[in-house]
Amino acid sequence: MSYKRGGGQRSRSATLPAPMQGVNAISPLANMPPDECIFATNILPEDFGCEVRDGYVEWANGWTGGPARTVITFEGNTNAENRLWVANDEGIWEVTVKGTTAPTQVLTWPSSANNAGICSYVNYTNDGLDRFVLLCDGENGYYVWEQDTNLWTQGSFSGGAADVTLLDFVMIWKERVWFIQRDSTLAWYLPVAQFSGVPEQFNFGSQFRFGGKLVSLHNWTLDGGAGLDDYLVALSSAGDVIIFQGTDPTDVTTFGLVGSWYVGEVPAGNRIASEFSGELYILSVQGLLPMSQVLNGAGSENPSTYVTNKIAPYLRAVMDDTLTDFGWQIHIHPKQSLLFINSPPRFARGQLAFTLYFGTLAWGTTRGLTKSHTANWNGEIYWTDITRNKVFIQQGNVDEVYLDPAVDGPPEAIEWNLLSAYSSLDAPAMFKRVQYIRPMFVGSGTPSYEVRAQYDFDVSELPGAPAFTGSSSAVWSDGGVYTHSLLADAADDVYMSFTDGSDQLGASTVIDITLTGHPSFSLTWNPTTERYEGNSTGVYAFINATLGVAVGLSIDPAGLPNGAYNFVPAAVGVYVGFTVPTVADTTPPTFVDNGVLSPSFIEGTDFSNLSQGLWNISDWDGGIQATVSPSGGSGLGRWCAVNISGRSADSVTLVGFDIVFDSGGMM
Repeated sequence: MSYKRGGGQRSRSATLPAPMQGVNAISPLANMPPDECIFATNILPEDFGCEVRDGYVEWANGWTGGPARTVITFEGNTNAENRLWVANDEGIWEVTVKGTTAPTQVLTWPSSANNAGICSYVNYTNDGLDRFVLLCDGENGYYVWEQDTNLWTQGSFSGGAADVTLLDFVMIWKERVWFIQRDSTLAWYLPVAQFSGVPEQFNFGSQFRFGGKLVSLHNWTLDGGAGLDDYLVALSSAGDVIIFQGTDPTDVTTFGLVGSWYVGEVPAGNRIASEFSGELYILSVQGLLPMSQVLNGAGSENPSTYVTNKIAPYLRAVMDDTLTDFGWQIHIHPKQSLLFINSPPRFARGQLAFTLYFGTLAWGTTRGLTKSHTANWNGEIYWTDITRNKVFIQQGNVDEVYLDPAVDGPPEAIEWNLLSAYSSLDAPAMFKRVQYIRPMFVGSGTPSYEVRAQYDFDVSELPGAPAFTGSSSAVWSDGGVYTHSLLADAADDVYMSFTDGSDQLGASTVIDITLTGHPSFSLTWNPTTERYEGNSTGVYAFINATLGVAVGLSIDPAGLPNGAYNFVPAAVGVYVGFTVPTVADTTPPTFVDNGVLSPSFIEGTDFSNLSQGLWNISDWDGGIQATVSPSGGSGLGRWCAVNISGRSADSVTLVGFDIVFDSGGMM
């Protein structure tokens, strides 16, 4: 055997882009595009790089029975009319108000067995403009909530053979309310513009070539060549997809079969399909199928037809373990242009979700979110915990912001990791040793991270992210003055509070604040006696702000002891750029976050306070920061990738890596 000597060793540099085209689990490791990656968890592809996912904040808790299995939403004509409930095995509980810890049970199920609490529902308005929620529970059947009475009652029909207690799915197609009868191939539909008339039966069983029961029905708006029309799509548990077109199911001249397709076995439940922007997505063991592709002639047996093609091996691995378990859901959040495939927990492996960004059709994954059911309400994402009696809002930049941190613990930074595509670094067959890696971030803070070079197709994760320390925020006692301006749109009071960090529960501290154009004053820190917003503790003061006059706030932490302090200004009565709460007497308001407040957090030298993620805010001055933190890489190989694992408590986007490496040696 003979060897050919390579060139002399030399140092070179390169820049690798952030993998904003997302995860690729099907390309050869030696031929993967540089803007894709082998895995990305909790750091998701976006337009300019990869952004750490949003955090979550506890919204409500305290119902009895098991964890909630459904988030139920109602959106009225005004925000004041909106309602939020959760359903569990005992019934339905109202959690409209943030901070609810003793929710009212508004409906008690006759039976708490089997699928009680797994609900399908729609918002409905009749010709008289009366508003309703029509709901079918997986165990107890059909129920109706009426806005005028604010009551939930058992649904009823004025005739016919349908049993309201056996209906477990509801939808609306061409002004008709349709139901599915539990564990059957039967559907029932009502006359146009009615939700309690005489239902007619429709049996889909003759169209199910592979058998199974009727799982769900969907209204799919599509231009099939003769203008926009609404198709009725039926899905069976065995994987048959049946599409009908027309108006009146009783009239064969106006209602007929468009086609029948087989997509393979589907996961458990009736939350495995969703319509969005003229597309219907259906999840099966073969992946996430856009039905427009099939209708236009693409074969459902062709892997490239599936949106999940690039992550198919990862998705199949999860399905192999959990296909028949509760927790599968397709959820779309239009505000963020995201599609989520939520999966059930896996034994000893946690719970994984796959995330598609519509902007680039790129995939990432999230971990650490124990979701039972997810829904959109007031433009935000709400979800119920699959093991605990809690409901959360997706918000901020940290996890585990609980209503009672003394019981549940303090907030946690978000842990994330990513392995880039392998590259020969334009030196094929040459050995390389990476000497220097500089991740580049933009955003409101700098994460803590560990980074290393990996060689020759090692695809293992780093063992763990470093503890979060944070480097972008002011440190109390280190000096410096931090300024923020408020501009009121009327002569109103401005409410400010300083919540205590977890190491300040028994402390008493004076915080000096200067208001530009106003006298200086101090707030006395006394968390044992002063409270606001439910279980949060803190102090507060009222300042008068005049129409059109900016009030500048400056904080000088010099001389203050190490600790955690949050700055939370808000308007009283009217909008002042932050919130629109109201105040009764001296009772502080309940905040409604709009994501424009700063700073993100202020930390002590030995303590990182992360709870400010509740307000979803950026750094003090809105500046963009780039991190320079060189880290060498040990090892040697012909192919190189960057493996990074980190924790962050701010809005952070990874844009790329600068690397310096030596190359040479034997071919």
